[in-house]
Amino acid sequence: FRCNTNPYPTIIFFLCKLISFFMNLTYKLFILFLLIPIYGISARSSFSKDRMQTPSIILSPNIMNGVNVLSQSMLKNENVIYVVQHDFDLQNNKITVPSNCTLDFQGGRFVNGELIGNHTRIMAGQSLIFKTITLSGTWNVENVYSTWFDFVTDDEKVDNSANFHNLSAMCSDTSQNNIYIKKGTYYAQIKNGKLIENVYPEGRCLIELKSNTQLFNDGTIMLTGCELQRYAILYMFEKESININGGVYIGDVDTHKGTKGEWGYGVFVRSSQDITINHVNISKCWGDGIVIGGLSHNQMHASTNIIIKNSIFDNNRRQGCSITYAKDVFIDNCVFKNTGMTYYTAPGAGIDLEPDRKTTANENIHITNCFFEQNKGFGIQVHGANKKINISSCQNQSSKNGGLLINMHYSDDDSYVNVSNCNLG
Repeated sequence: FRCNTNPYPTIIFFLCKLISFFMNLTYKLFILFLLIPIYGISARSSFSKDRMQTPSIILSPNIMNGVNVLSQSMLKNENVIYVVQHDFDLQNNKITVPSNCTLDFQGGRFVNGELIGNHTRIMAGQSLIFKTITLSGTWNVENVYSTWFDFVTDDEKVDNSANFHNLSAMCSDTSQNNIYIKKGTYYAQIKNGKLIENVYPEGRCLIELKSNTQLFNDGTIMLTGCELQRYAILYMFEKESININGGVYIGDVDTHKGTKGEWGYGVFVRSSQDITINHVNISKCWGDGIVIGGLSHNQMHASTNIIIKNSIFDNNRRQGCSITYAKDVFIDNCVFKNTGMTYYTAPGAGIDLEPDRKTTANENIHITNCFFEQNKGFGIQVHGANKKINISSCQNQSSKNGGLLINMHYSDDDSYVNVSNCNLG
């Protein structure tokens, strides 16, 4: 028996399958190409499944009397991506972003008004997207750039304080925040951001740092003269996991208006934990370069696990560093100099370990590899309720009262100051 089989139908079948596969692939690529302008795929943002599943709305021009106006009616849908391809003027109005939306800036920007976030996200490069804008509400932005805002550098006549508040407003205690400040000198006058309202109602801050924040500062922040008795350039209260990396911070001791108060700080760490400060230069503050403490009055919570390293504290009026209620503090490879030499209020120490009260002792403080020079008071002053203080490999030169003062209040076994390998004469 012999069977003759024709192979051509089989070949044709596979050719048809192959043609069908390539046609289907071509169709999918064509659809993807059409979606690119809608979803804003570019070099700055990845094309993710989640993004594909989130509907997008391109904000169309809304010309009124020759001005492209952003009105509240244009932002009314929740859980969408609003694509900004044009410049929009808020005309000094308050506009609220609906809940859980993303603003995707693709060449456009918002100007003139207040924008109220509602768990709002931002997608943008590093170019200007906000001009004369005040931010408030809640935001969820991982990377925040100073170049997004209309900061003006190297001009002492321009007050940049509003935009420093905007940097703070973009951050959240519940998410990771990275703040990037570009090189340049930023002049600012502290006047808006409040310190602990029920304790220091008159106090103000320039930048309030939220939990889980990394600040990368390549610039110089320079205060212009104010009348405040109490202020902080960088401020944190009941926060955790904050890293301050770099930056020059100059207070207003040369231009301060009035003579009252002694509590103008470069950095104010209050009742916070897991804080690292690295490569900063803080000078000319009306009070202290840095203060680490707990909340005063009715409730006391020590700041814990604070690291200060590779930094300079120069020519601050009252102290280079005050530690008033803290545990597990590590200060390494820092310079404290000229405290109180331009303007002075006591004690004028490089570092002062001086708790607010007997019941709030400092504990487990390590000062290593530090240099103290020409402070009007002591290089290091240990006064009052302190436990487990370790000072090693430190040097003092020409501090007026000497390198070290110890005046302890406790007498138990943990109340000691251990000094090793130092020259604090």
